[in-house]
Amino acid sequence: MFLLGFLLLNLFGNLSATDTGPTCPDGFTLLNDLKCVKLYETPMTYDKAVKTCRSIIKGDIVSVHKNTDNQALLNLINSHHSVRPIWLGLTCEATNPNSCTWDDNSGAASYYNNFAKANPNLSAGKNVYMLVSGSSTGKWISANGYLVSLSFVCETPSSLVPDDESCSPASPTTFLFAYSNDLNPTEVLEVWSHFDRHREEISNKSVVFANVRFDLRKAEDIFYHANFSDVMDSVEAHLPDSDLGFTDIGTGSDILSIIQKFMNDGQKAPICGSAMLILLKRYPNEQNIDDIVAKLQKHHIYIYVVTHEVPSGGLYSQTMYNIATRTNGYCSFGMDQNFLYAATNGGAYYSHYLFYSTNIPVSGKNGTVALPLMTVPDLKLDYLIMTIQDHGPLNSFIRQEIDWNAVGTDLSGGEAENIWDFGWVWGNGTFYELSWQPEPNYVYNMTYNYEFTERRSQVLQFRAFTEDENVINTWIPYDN
Repeated sequence: MFLLGFLLLNLFGNLSATDTGPTCPDGFTLLNDLKCVKLYETPMTYDKAVKTCRSIIKGDIVSVHKNTDNQALLNLINSHHSVRPIWLGLTCEATNPNSCTWDDNSGAASYYNNFAKANPNLSAGKNVYMLVSGSSTGKWISANGYLVSLSFVCETPSSLVPDDESCSPASPTTFLFAYSNDLNPTEVLEVWSHFDRHREEISNKSVVFANVRFDLRKAEDIFYHANFSDVMDSVEAHLPDSDLGFTDIGTGSDILSIIQKFMNDGQKAPICGSAMLILLKRYPNEQNIDDIVAKLQKHHIYIYVVTHEVPSGGLYSQTMYNIATRTNGYCSFGMDQNFLYAATNGGAYYSHYLFYSTNIPVSGKNGTVALPLMTVPDLKLDYLIMTIQDHGPLNSFIRQEIDWNAVGTDLSGGEAENIWDFGWVWGNGTFYELSWQPEPNYVYNMTYNYEFTERRSQVLQFRAFTEDENVINTWIPYDN
């Protein structure tokens, strides 16, 4: 570890110098490094409290998604020596916590709640408050927000200092391999063994390598290595072990905590421009991702997620997909051969340098979408990938076609794919590698034609990478 620290100090100097972390508006307090909160002690009805939060900071009454947040709220209120209960931004439609949803669109209270016995209680009301004193401190109680006036806490996402300027796309950085403890050990070993056999392609950009096993009852540290060969030993020593994992399918993945931890480890490894390959088996129970997306964007961190389409637990398959969508990463769903195919291709493997990124909105059973112009620089090799659904399993995709022409020339073409040919070659999965390799030094018009079996709206991810580090010197804008 001393050698790794010495190497980083010489390569990058003080890594934390440019990262002052999240900041809050005046008068607000950072809660567990995730959001900004402020206690308003003047009692108000629920509707007035909602209007106050939205008029002052365009925020919401506070939401609570884990026990540590519940306790942090209590600590905040106790620091003000307040004993009045506080409104929570939660509304219930039935006596089951599954029916209780947060005002900030961060999901339901099914995966975490702290209701007192016999609550939720619709006879008392649809709204919810938290006790802050007495023997039931921290418990949640139902109430009628029209009749009861209470103190409340407003929340708003934290804001970040300007983008991290300590690196460029070609700067040496860190590669993190993160995998769920719920996966089959053979799957994890197969993926990393593939990387180990092609270590030269990986190590030409990264100077620090890291691995971590997540979804454990007792979370583990992230292991950092100066030598690529050390990662295999660490992975083999920390393969998935069912005896150490979660036992309840309702428990969500802790992958968001792992990402936060990695971003806070700036003294251990360079995080600017880093990449994470995440093998996911259990879905997160969180939906509110604004803060974590802001941090990933700030540090130009790429998220490459391969999701097993048969989850071991958790609620929200879209959480990690949406994070990848908003950070120029990608997230695929699959199993068997498509799982390995997605894990060992794309930006996580050898094509580290992104030169084009767009998200394709589709709706209805069929249609055509014009994509933004793609400028292909003077490069030797390019590599185009996309997701053909934004969810798993692969059950609605029928066919697609991408047509292109180089602006101002006769150079044109197209590439079509259908579910029958695709499934025969790559199995049941949503990760797709285009065979088209655009000629360099052209600007391309592109259209995407699609056909699905259902009308649901989706957002597909389209990314273009290259191995040529010398031609990519600016960060690609985010398509939010």
